[in-house]
Amino acid sequence: MPWRSSIEGKTLELDVNGSLIANDADLLVHVALNGTGVVYVLRDFAAPFIATGQLVPLLEEWMPPPSDGFFLYYPSRRQNLASLRAFIEFLLANLKKNAGSANSVDAAMQQ
Repeated sequence: MPWRSSIEGKTLELDVNGSLIANDADLLVHVALNGTGVVYVLRDFAAPFIATGQLVPLLEEWMPPPSDGFFLYYPSRRQNLASLRAFIEFLLANLKKNAGSANSVDAAMQQ
């Protein structure tokens, strides 16, 4: 997926090439902590390490606009499992309470 940036109110998508592609934010943060490269993660994942000075945010003036939220994809069936319905209800209730806390993204690298 491209990295999204916002410059002077215009949103840009940057295709970034690298030798590591992952969908595990903890793994990406550890990559940055080990000095292996620059990573693009939600601020909440990098915040503890930014607070201790282990990581530094990059390109803060180019932060992307807030996300419209999360998307949940699941098989459409006439009847959804009760556990799936409970999970969806949990997300709806809890994401509304925490709206905006995980919407910002940081590119971070080891200091």
